[in-house]
Amino acid sequence: MKDRLPSVKTVLIAILAVLGLSAAAAMPPEAPTEDSLIWLEETESGRSIEWVKAANENTLARLTADPRYDEVKQHALEILDRPNRLPDLLSTRQYRGYIYHILQDGDRPRGLLRRSTLSSYAAGVPEWENMVDFAEVGRADGREWFGTLAQASFAPSGNRMLIAMSDGGTDAVTLREFDLEANKLVADGFVTAAGRQVALWINDDTIGISAILSPDDASFAGFPTKVRIWQRGQPVEASEVIYTAPADHIMVQPIVFESATWRATGFLSVGAGFKADTFVLNDEDRPILLDLPGQFDLSAFGGFTGIGTEMLAIVGDGWTIDGETVTSKTVVAFDVTRLLDQSVAQNEAIRPVYTLAEDETFNIFSNLTATRDVVYANILKDVASSLRKIERGADGQWTIEAIEGVPQPGSIWFPSTSDPYSETLVFRYEDFLTPLTEYRMEQNKPVVIRREVSSTDLSRFVTEQFFATAEDGTRVPYFVTRSKDFAFDGNAPVLMYAYGGFGYTVTPTFEIAYSGPLHELWLDAGGVYVSAGPRGGGEYGDRWHTSARGQDRQIVYDDLYAIADDISDRGLGSPGRLGIIGGSNGGLTAAVLATQRPDLFSASIAVVPVIDMMRYHKLLAGAAWIEEYGNPDVAADREVLLSYSPYHNIDREADYPEMLVMTSTQDDRVHPGHARKFAAKLAEQGHPVLFYEARQGGHSMAVDNEGRSVNAAIMATYLMQKLQVEPESGN
Repeated sequence: MKDRLPSVKTVLIAILAVLGLSAAAAMPPEAPTEDSLIWLEETESGRSIEWVKAANENTLARLTADPRYDEVKQHALEILDRPNRLPDLLSTRQYRGYIYHILQDGDRPRGLLRRSTLSSYAAGVPEWENMVDFAEVGRADGREWFGTLAQASFAPSGNRMLIAMSDGGTDAVTLREFDLEANKLVADGFVTAAGRQVALWINDDTIGISAILSPDDASFAGFPTKVRIWQRGQPVEASEVIYTAPADHIMVQPIVFESATWRATGFLSVGAGFKADTFVLNDEDRPILLDLPGQFDLSAFGGFTGIGTEMLAIVGDGWTIDGETVTSKTVVAFDVTRLLDQSVAQNEAIRPVYTLAEDETFNIFSNLTATRDVVYANILKDVASSLRKIERGADGQWTIEAIEGVPQPGSIWFPSTSDPYSETLVFRYEDFLTPLTEYRMEQNKPVVIRREVSSTDLSRFVTEQFFATAEDGTRVPYFVTRSKDFAFDGNAPVLMYAYGGFGYTVTPTFEIAYSGPLHELWLDAGGVYVSAGPRGGGEYGDRWHTSARGQDRQIVYDDLYAIADDISDRGLGSPGRLGIIGGSNGGLTAAVLATQRPDLFSASIAVVPVIDMMRYHKLLAGAAWIEEYGNPDVAADREVLLSYSPYHNIDREADYPEMLVMTSTQDDRVHPGHARKFAAKLAEQGHPVLFYEARQGGHSMAVDNEGRSVNAAIMATYLMQKLQVEPESGN
């Protein structure tokens, strides 16, 4: 903190905290006036870019002058480029006996798509076949293409593939057809212009696509609303529209229903709260509405898998089937062919398979995957993963059993899509002190294939889980990773990571979302790392999420204050030695904590943050988040949003920590105007602030290891300066 007396407001905030009241609740803000900084929302205007350049220069001049910056950046780059590093899961797919992944290193910063036979890969000796060098494609096109497998699609024959490429890491992608037999891009094949779109194969010559081809194709949230049937040789603009979503729906999402013996295509038409109507295409490629309840877990957006025509799914916020309620902690099986049979009752086509215990939930990012005869479930108990096997017996009944042999407590990650045509499952495990480790399932036992190796001596550290008690008595989980010879005197520098929204669960991982190797760098420099699980996330399922949504959002931040108090009570840290970091919605969290409780936090890093809660719904994809945050155009919601909106709660007299605000010019999900305006307003009112905007990277803020190492070095150096961390000797 700065060496001056705290402001009256800062003292009052601290007193209110002792009384169990939040500053937001006790000190409602005034109504917003005209936004004088709205010009910073002009993403590429000359005026705004000049402001960005000046702010970047100021930040880099300050941080790169620190002798630790170059050392940290080089260390980060070595971590990111190490030969044993496993690619990101979004850059990995398992399908029809192959593992596909995108190799990205110092020699191939744009990425190289390659594949190996599953058998050689699972044996630990992959036989790689190079497929697409994205730098070469980019040079030919005059674009800076980066490859992603998150939207890859395979033809039913297994001979063709759609590959997605992003210009600079944006959510907008171009799709290209690739011939897997000839091992080359198809020059006159299916090709799309860059944009928000999802496509999948119906057969080798037909594609179902949801894309924005004209302004009328976009929803109020900027997502596609039409499903088209695109025939080979036909311009996509001439393709037949078979469905248009209602005006109040957010998007349509093409999906595949797929098992080893049956496959169909369809789509979800997604409305408010991500409740969806589910359609399957018949033999004439006409959409048929399935008689399914409205909401699934968000994993349904990747499609469904199962055994035969019976697909497994995770219930969203609770289903009612013929008058009977099925909780949101349930795996259900639904038989598509029986649902299409009008003579079959709904409860004969849908049946519960497994219901979780109260302290269990599913990992929203990685929960169900299938091989030829087995479906595997990734179940969280107190935020730690365990592996279960789900099978359907000869009598048609489903059974579930635990798989032993995976370490605890940590995170299990399945490939981004199922591979129902293979008998082998490859999955990964990590925790705060275990870099990614890859396993294969062999006779119901996980067998290690390969491990990442850290250059840091991780045996010096230990991870513990604690529970803070919120004001209403709720136990709020958090993990602490610290050195084994810890003093417990409250003097340690502590970095807390938090998200707290959209039902996303923050599980034990070796790297921090949006900041790559920062966690390893922070431990190596002598810091303590805390991973928090406040309400608003999905740590305990739907109830954990919805209890802090909309008008109850302050609960997220109050839970984190309870964790901060618990950290202090245990001697793990203390006010003035605590930093907070978060990205996207977590960036909102980091900014709220620093503006509401500057007495607690001496450092705050808000990465690609949502900040202006009066205009978020008017910027890019923001309108899709109204169910989460509330509607600024509704008086009751507006009052709550104004009570915590960081942009509207900056107080000229407050004693804020110097914050670090980071974004990307090409972020087409959370508008960079949020971060720009927040930093500019802080500076305008006399508060110290550091701002950095990457030109590339989209919502991830980096597309290559050089960019990731710069981001990590900026964050780590800032934290060392603000929390007074000195590198340990010998590191």
